[in-house]
Amino acid sequence: MTNKLVLDTKCNNFKKHEHIKSILVFDSCLDSKPTISIMIPTFKRPHLIKDTIYSAVNQRTNVKFEVVIIDNDADGEYEDELLNIISSYSNANIRYFKNEQNIGMFGNWNRCIELARGVDLTILNDDDILHKDFLNSAFKFLALDKMVCFERESFYKEIPDIESTGENKLKVRDVNVEDVISDRFYSASLAIMFNREKALFVGGYDDDKYPVSDFLFNLDYLRLYGQVEINKRLGFLRVDENESLNPTTMKAFINEQYRIKKNIVKKLCLNELACCLLLHLIKIQLIKKSSEYKNKSKDFSFSHKEFKTRHYITERVFSRSVVNRIIWMICKCA
Repeated sequence: MTNKLVLDTKCNNFKKHEHIKSILVFDSCLDSKPTISIMIPTFKRPHLIKDTIYSAVNQRTNVKFEVVIIDNDADGEYEDELLNIISSYSNANIRYFKNEQNIGMFGNWNRCIELARGVDLTILNDDDILHKDFLNSAFKFLALDKMVCFERESFYKEIPDIESTGENKLKVRDVNVEDVISDRFYSASLAIMFNREKALFVGGYDDDKYPVSDFLFNLDYLRLYGQVEINKRLGFLRVDENESLNPTTMKAFINEQYRIKKNIVKKLCLNELACCLLLHLIKIQLIKKSSEYKNKSKDFSFSHKEFKTRHYITERVFSRSVVNRIIWMICKCA
């Protein structure tokens, strides 16, 4: 089996909003050439971003870095509130931009890539938190010249113990095509670090592919440059106000994941039996994921008939992690 990923033709997603300016409102950066940029896209959430900025500014590192907030609220409803938070950090390298128009969530992520001055960057959403050792840990692996991904932990209203990083023995794992199909691929934005120039070449995030724009960006980056996963918990994802818990978003995410994985399977050098078995197991995998979503949101519903598959014993007996492992083994042996 070939390990080469052949995906859709990439496009330049930065051109979509190039006519809309981002106005620099605040700049306390003394160093115009940081090594790393922590980019924080935000929209009308001053009650959450305070914790986010604190976690970004208070990184325990000697690496030169900047924190850049890009506000998608063109009306500036919370601009004064944001400025009060930002200006309270007198010794931090912070820049604050406001977009002239709302360019959408993934449009703002692309603007993060464009406005970053660091060689490498991470995108930190305005309700999430970084462990204080994130930058230092990520910097150690940048020489691998791949997207560097750390583990994350979900939390609701109470911020968890962010002193713990969860690892016992540090392990670094190269991610490949089998991992994409078997759900062992890091598809989100939290606690990852990537190269700015490479991200520009990839083409950024395609907002027309919502809600899997970040999945596809990471997939393209993996295809071109590679991805490594490190078993160290350095990102904390707030889920109580997360768009990903929207029932419509969750349903679309499952359907789009199936389309993407089906496309990958078709382009792999597999025999017909292996293809059929893989597609069935992917359906089981996503049906089980839909059950997990149902536990997170009482309003979420997903009919198994949408995958047009019968309930085989694999669905009833095996956990999703076991199904993922079987998928991975089939890919390895095919």
